[in-house]
Amino acid sequence: MIIELCGALFSSIFGCITIFSKKEPLFYRIIFFAMLSCLMGNVYTVLYNMLWQADGTGFHVGYLGYIGMFLFLHSSYYGAINSLADGGQAEFKKYRIIAVVVASVFFIGSVLMLFSFQKAPWMYIIVIPMGFTLYFAMKLLIIPDVDLGIIKVMRPYNALIVCLCISMILRILSKSGSVLETISSICTGILLALCIPVAGNGVKKWFI
Repeated sequence: MIIELCGALFSSIFGCITIFSKKEPLFYRIIFFAMLSCLMGNVYTVLYNMLWQADGTGFHVGYLGYIGMFLFLHSSYYGAINSLADGGQAEFKKYRIIAVVVASVFFIGSVLMLFSFQKAPWMYIIVIPMGFTLYFAMKLLIIPDVDLGIIKVMRPYNALIVCLCISMILRILSKSGSVLETISSICTGILLALCIPVAGNGVKKWFI
């Protein structure tokens, strides 16, 4: 959890330094708010576990930070960049189908594993915005580039978000104190730390 907090903190600080540039598009700003949401959730979770000596298995406000993060990430795709890549052309249909299949398998598999591991019902809520985010990230990762070159330069970021979704669900599914929890937590922290820098590097190339 501390590693995830550090990752979200690093991304948020990086965003604070760069967000006020007039050239930064809405897409980048929404990602920044996603990292802030994750940061606030992690801060609350760490304090909750420290002050109440809790094991983190019950629901608390900190988990709303993760839900908010994926809602923001979904909004950044749906409202700020998706229309630039996909105008609904028939030739892009196969890429939409692939993305739908991947997101559906991820969502159904996650729900089944949550049920199998007897996780708390509220954990299912996180998977919903996560699945929608994965759909857009996967689609923009594989869809052919447009003339502006925007999609090509954002492929590393989209790949990062796909990995973040996978790492996060493994983190949720893992038992407290297990090796899987440790590895997935480290991976999640690293991916969170890279979110804003990688997104910013791609966005800079929009204006070249």
